[in-house]
Amino acid sequence: MVHFAGEGIGKIYGSAEVLHGCSVELHGGRITGLVGSNGAGKSTLIRILCGAERPSRGRLSWNGNEVSFAGPRDAKRRGIEVVHQNVALGLLPGRSVAENLMLDALAGKQCPVLVSRAWFESAASQMLGSHLFSFDPERSIDDLSVAERQEVVLARAIAQQASVMILDEPTASLSEREAGVLFERLRHLRDQGVAVMVVSHRLGEVSQICDSVFVLRDGVVVDRLEARDGALLDVGRMAMGIIGEARVSAARLGGGFSGSDRTAPTAVEGSTRAGEVALEGVGIRPHPQGPEVHISVHYGEVLGLTGLVGAGKTELLEQLVGVRPLASGEVSHRGQPLQGSGIAAAIATGIGFVPEDRTRSAIFPGWSVRRHRTIPFLKRFCRHGLVHAGREARAGEDLMDRFDVRGGRSDIAVDFLSGGNQQKVIVTRWLAEGVDVLVLDEPFTGVDIGARGDIGAQLRWFAREHSKAILVASSDPREVVEVADRVMVLVDGRVAWEGPVGDDTLSSVGRAIASTGDREAGATGTVEGES
Repeated sequence: MVHFAGEGIGKIYGSAEVLHGCSVELHGGRITGLVGSNGAGKSTLIRILCGAERPSRGRLSWNGNEVSFAGPRDAKRRGIEVVHQNVALGLLPGRSVAENLMLDALAGKQCPVLVSRAWFESAASQMLGSHLFSFDPERSIDDLSVAERQEVVLARAIAQQASVMILDEPTASLSEREAGVLFERLRHLRDQGVAVMVVSHRLGEVSQICDSVFVLRDGVVVDRLEARDGALLDVGRMAMGIIGEARVSAARLGGGFSGSDRTAPTAVEGSTRAGEVALEGVGIRPHPQGPEVHISVHYGEVLGLTGLVGAGKTELLEQLVGVRPLASGEVSHRGQPLQGSGIAAAIATGIGFVPEDRTRSAIFPGWSVRRHRTIPFLKRFCRHGLVHAGREARAGEDLMDRFDVRGGRSDIAVDFLSGGNQQKVIVTRWLAEGVDVLVLDEPFTGVDIGARGDIGAQLRWFAREHSKAILVASSDPREVVEVADRVMVLVDGRVAWEGPVGDDTLSSVGRAIASTGDREAGATGTVEGES
């Protein structure tokens, strides 16, 4: 059976090293898990294993012999297949199941010179039947559910007689029943001698399906677990490996915030509202069929929201600010229901929002720093329907000076700034405008440690010195614990733990996150903070 391994894999992009001597092994006849938080390096490692990237150092080995891939096609010829989280990347819309199944065959020697619809459907039916898949080859791929499309991609990969199968977040969009069907497929592949790797944030599922698991944190393999004597892998150990040491540094993020700062919010001069509820959501469902959640953030505090990817953080935040329609419940600002709908209505009432993906959702390529500073508040910088260039320029320069945004003058295109300085622009424009509430989704992703410290310090300064309300969400618990006064943990759309930040907060967060495995495995017990 195949033994495919990465040995001492390192990867450097410019001056940033994202993988540091990682070693992983995939064995035929075994299912191996890979877990870690966002930014841990999982996607980079997958790209190296499947030939889409070359390692900066280290080597790949196949049955003990060093191997290198010229690209993904070269890796496919070796027998390495990848099923991506976004299955649409491997399918042709508007085409039939048969046509999508035979994509690889079209490039092979078994493809006839003249291809007919009858050949497509006959070859596809034979493929499906031999691997116990049941689809109508004539159906359009557009008519299939996410789970069915994934099965088409899986069937095509199996037909290529893969030796190594890598699946990236395969159950992210599947129901419990659909995930169960997928697991049976994977066990069948394992029994056929295929080396299977499952990359997932669902630790309970990893525990149930995998024979071993590698834990990746900050580009380093920090733990390896092996299932022995039929026992499930330890979900709590995986969770603690992902979040790191269960302690909080005395020097808070950005310096200057110590444990003594973790007191109840106090009113600034001229303000009597510190400690009052600023933004509240009652009866909101992060998951459509999940439980209702109650969340509130107070003036003068930073509330941290954490949980693994898929826990419902983004869905909850987007409903709070109007980016996503409310599935249920009500949102109120200053004790009054939000009027209107959509993010524009939220901004008009004093609520700012920093989305998870700044590149797709917050940055306009080619636009200047000053324009990014003013775009959410453009009416305030216009005169007679035209943007007042001088006023906009002054606002841009002020932003760069006050918040240490580095990169030249404010008329420079934001594209030319580093990732950290881009994020500073997207975050601090709300602070400069003095919004009442600021909601941030994964604000530290793709940000270097220096910019991360600056942003964290600015958020706490804004909450404490200006009596504003801040809600920060991150899938890395360390990030929210470093900046927040209070932390809420989401697990599968429910609040699993909530409490003020203290010396044992990371331990409590780790136990709460690990509770997903207990529930998925049918275990009983309670999580600290639950009754």
